[in-house]
This record gives sequence, C-alpha cells and structure tokens, in this order.
Amino acid sequence: MKKLKILSAILSALVLVCVSVLGTVAFFTDREAVVNTFTYGDVDLKLDESKLLPDGSLDPATRVTENTYKMIPGAVLPKNPTVTVLAGSEKIYLFAKLQKSENVTVDGTEYKFDDYLSFSVDGEKWTAIDDGDNSDLTTVYYRIAEPADTEQTFDVLKDNTVTVNGTVTKEMLNALDKNGQAAADETVYPKLTVTAYAMQYAGFEPKDPASGEKLENPSAEELTASAKTAWDAMVAQLDPPATPNP
Repeated sequence: MKKLKILSAILSALVLVCVSVLGTVAFFTDREAVVNTFTYGDVDLKLDESKLLPDGSLDPATRVTENTYKMIPGAVLPKNPTVTVLAGSEKIYLFAKLQKSENVTVDGTEYKFDDYLSFSVDGEKWTAIDDGDNSDLTTVYYRIAEPADTEQTFDVLKDNTVTVNGTVTKEMLNALDKNGQAAADETVYPKLTVTAYAMQYAGFEPKDPASGEKLENPSAEELTASAKTAWDAMVAQLDPPATPNP
C-alpha cells in the first residue's frame, strides 16, 4: 500500500478583549504559528497572514504570526490567513479546519464565540465535509490543489475579514475582563483555530462503486465523498486508536 502523505499546519487566532475606559472599544490580538507539521513525500504547506498597518490596512509583502486590531462593535477587521502549497507538491486534497473556542461561563452567564465574532468561508472555493466531530464549533472544508512548479496560495476566510458583531456591548466585554486589562487566563476569550492539512490525491480518487475504476469526470458529490475518505484516513494516521492492554 502506498504510504500516505500528510501535512498539517495550525494557525490560532486568539481574541484578547480589553475594554477602554472611554467606551466600548477593545483590541483584537491574533497570534498565529505553525506549531505542528506532519509530512510524508512531496507535500509541503505553510500558513500565515499579512501584517496589519497602523492605518488598518494589510501589508501583503510582510507575512506575520501576530496582529493587533482595535475592536469595536460592528467593525470589519481585515484578516487573511493564507495556506501556501509550496512548489513541487503533488496533487492533493487541501483541507482547512476552522474551530471556534468552547463556550465559557462568567458569573453564571454563558458566552459563545458567535456572540462576539462572525466570519465565513467562500463556498464557491471550499466545500464543507462531515468531519465526524458532531460539534457546531468545528467545520472542515476541502478543495483540490493541482501540482505546480510554483507555489500556490489559498485564502481561507471569505473576503479576508472577521466581523465584530454589532450586538456586542460594553457589558459583554467587561464580563470577560472586569478590570479592563488582559486577564491572566486567556481561555475566557473567543478563539478561532484554523488548521490546514494536505493529503495525497493518489489512492483516493473517486471510483466507480461497481467496477472500482477511477472516474474521469466525477461529480461534485463523488469528489466530496472521496475527500471524506481521504480525511478519515488522514485523521486515523494522525490520531491512531490506542492499543488495548493485553
């Protein structure tokens, strides 16, 4: 059996909420780092985003792992986490997993990621699959990346933005940090983790269920089913089941 080729890169966007004494103003600090990589064969990825400039625009020439934004209700924040498939990589299923932070309870009140922030993924470029998580906090998307002699870049978020919900109030921000300063325990803040994975296409091509032959022109449904199979195989490789004690 052909060895599986897998690559994973994780990008975490951490929202640090600080309330200004002048009103409902906060700072959105996003930290990103490729913290884990699994690669077998000719597949390679990287994950980063553009530097935020003082005027609120992005500098596409400078790639960083941390930006700090002033956050106010209704603000549309430029944010472009980008997956780069490096030159020479083979044809792959490219996956992006977006995971929202767990709900938190402060003084008896539960706060959710969706209470503070919203974003979307371009459905014309990425297709959602069933990742088997059964959680409304996690969604996995895929697309096909063809072989290329030059690197290819793929945006993850639609319009490269994250929106602060207009319904966010000063009281909601204060609930996360009563003192108006960054709390020592950052787990109370909304957190979005974007993880990029690459899985070889070879061996997971859509096939005719009767003959087992590869389909030359698979439908979107057939391609998505094969992507799901590739995802499951990759997850099994990255997180194999524990071996029971004899």
